[in-house]
Amino acid sequence: MNGVLAFALIYYTKALGMNPFWAGVTMSVSMFWEAVSEPLMGHISDNTRSRWGRRHPHMVLGGGLMAVGCYLICAVPEVFRGSPGWTFWYLVTINLILRTGLTMFFIPYMALGFEICSDYQGRSRLQAVRVIFNIIINFAGPAMAWTVFFRDQWGIQGTTVASNHRNMVQWSKPSDNGSPSGNPAVGSAPKPGVTPSAALPRVWVGGASQPRRWLCRGIEQVP
Repeated sequence: MNGVLAFALIYYTKALGMNPFWAGVTMSVSMFWEAVSEPLMGHISDNTRSRWGRRHPHMVLGGGLMAVGCYLICAVPEVFRGSPGWTFWYLVTINLILRTGLTMFFIPYMALGFEICSDYQGRSRLQAVRVIFNIIINFAGPAMAWTVFFRDQWGIQGTTVASNHRNMVQWSKPSDNGSPSGNPAVGSAPKPGVTPSAALPRVWVGGASQPRRWLCRGIEQVP
């Protein structure tokens, strides 16, 4: 979502050629939808009864919708790119799907964070760790986008190449004809022989009980 909020308007206006006003409307509609969907999701999640708990089923489904929406928003089919009207309605629809997925994931996720620990100190510690990781990702995301995917080369702005936005989402090597000039250097992948996934640090947090023991040490835990 940070990637969408940071780069969607650039993508809509510079890569898809949308009018800036209508590009803003595509995102505004989904934000107004959140004013309705978030309280509704909170009510649904609080009253869910399943073998997997109240939160996890909605988080899994919402996370899946977010993944699909993030890809489709940056991979507009050619049939929808031939007309400004079709492009507009396509992006409105995908933004609604994306925001719905975000709501389905984020509202139960936040509630679950406060339910893991029953004590105020434990909850505060847990939320502090969440915020720390969020800040790290917020910093690394834009830095990675500008230095890896949206580099300006050969006189071409990396943000104007539509395939670069799609490659940022799916984290794959850009195609050789990804730039208007046909030069594969624009938005190219890292050095030959080194895949992006291999260059990323791997983080392991262990089983579900290990972080909980550390975060809620000495505090009564909710089963």
